Amino acid sequence: MRHGFIDPELPIIAIWSTRSNSMVQIFGRLPLWDSALNHYHFLALGLRIPKSTVKILVESDGFKTLATQILIFLFSISLVGSASRKKRLSIPMPIDQFPGVRVILLREDISTFRKFFNQVPSPNKSNWEFLYESIRIFLIPARFLETIVNPPRGKASPVFDFNKEISIALFTCRELLINGGKVIQHRIKEILVEMIREDEAFLNYIIRHNLVDILEIIKNKEEDDEINIVNILESIPIGFRQELIIIGLIHRAFKGAWEKHGHPGLFQDHPHDVFRKYLYGKHRDWITTHAKLCKEKFPDLYQSILDTAKRNYLGNLGAAFKKTYKF
Repeated sequence: MRHGFIDPELPIIAIWSTRSNSMVQIFGRLPLWDSALNHYHFLALGLRIPKSTVKILVESDGFKTLATQILIFLFSISLVGSASRKKRLSIPMPIDQFPGVRVILLREDISTFRKFFNQVPSPNKSNWEFLYESIRIFLIPARFLETIVNPPRGKASPVFDFNKEISIALFTCRELLINGGKVIQHRIKEILVEMIREDEAFLNYIIRHNLVDILEIIKNKEEDDEINIVNILESIPIGFRQELIIIGLIHRAFKGAWEKHGHPGLFQDHPHDVFRKYLYGKHRDWITTHAKLCKEKFPDLYQSILDTAKRNYLGNLGAAFKKTYKF
């Protein structure tokens, strides 16, 4: 059976089969700094990795080693080029530690890599360091590969994949809520007022956990007084309030996805339990690692990712569901 995933935040596609002897294909777009034009070029690059090698990679935590080997390979191919006249190249990498890995790239892009290695270094880092970090973030998605090696079974499979998206959404919405600025804060308040007016499930969630005075919120809902509704939300202790707002945003953004994936939704659990279940501990490690790398090394690109998140989580009803593609 064939599986695949397109990351809604990063430009990464992963395709694999349940067969033990199958190949895993990963396609990403690497941002390459162009010092002459002072901006990034995005080049498509792919990997074909035997499933048995993916298991070795995950169990040995060899992602840094593989990223280094890919970097050396790209430098070598930029020097010697390719004898093949095919437009799309699939070239084996001679790595004993990770056998069978092939790099997929367009022949016309070899000259772009050559230019990249020969140019003036990108701001605050060497070209080698820059490309190494790009490969780690945009070509070797550890979370996908770990899922391929240890996949959930039966009915748990679609819910497991969706749970990973919930983890990303919790982290991203928290970033938007805390660091989004006044415009984002205003948009979030608009959404919350809209949800209290129109989403009974959200209102019942607030009431069930006694986060605000029940009579006050019902009264203000009936009066349709936006200022009073916001004031009531502001009266919730800050820790509860942030968790409640984030959970509400995700519930709204994934409208339609809950039913499709057979997921009970986030309103089944207390806000604290939602974060413990989906974000804290091991669930957060890989998210924070990638976010920190991207934020420190590619600030412009990180901002672009946040802009995408704004459209997904603060856009129209169900916007994130429509942007999360499965096949």
